[in-house]
Amino acid sequence: MNKKYLSLITLFTALALFLACGCTGSSAQTAETGDTVYIQYKGTYNNGTVFDESDPGDPIVFTLGQNSMIKGFEDAVYGMKVGDKKNIHLSPEEAYGNFNPDYVFNISRDMIPEDVEIYEGAQLIMSGVQGDVYSVVITGITNDTVEIDANHPMAGKELNFEINLVNIE
Repeated sequence: MNKKYLSLITLFTALALFLACGCTGSSAQTAETGDTVYIQYKGTYNNGTVFDESDPGDPIVFTLGQNSMIKGFEDAVYGMKVGDKKNIHLSPEEAYGNFNPDYVFNISRDMIPEDVEIYEGAQLIMSGVQGDVYSVVITGITNDTVEIDANHPMAGKELNFEINLVNIE
């Protein structure tokens, strides 16, 4: 076999192995479904008020694709690389949904156990008909009824996040 062709075959074989192992000059892994990601973040409302943030050196950890985070937040992490930082703005639909007035309703005051203190702003855990558990807030009280809001406290709000991807497993 001609030395020229043998050298070309060797070169193409080396190139094929190089590409197959993912050694394309960038060793940075991008976040994708199934990856466990470590995120430092800060969440703010549009007026700049911080509503939540991770502690320095203590990132939140979740697996992409398991829907354990709000949709817009998780979607923003896809494709990021370790060290990437991103600022995102989420509409209510991308976060906790719009405020639904149907989730505000009255219940009889005697449906709440006597040992439970009731006051406006109190958070209660209630069970649904099929055993589902819901966090609700008392928004009004009369002699006979208690007004309950089952919307998420951030429903209807636009949210902003500063995201820093610190690790991928």
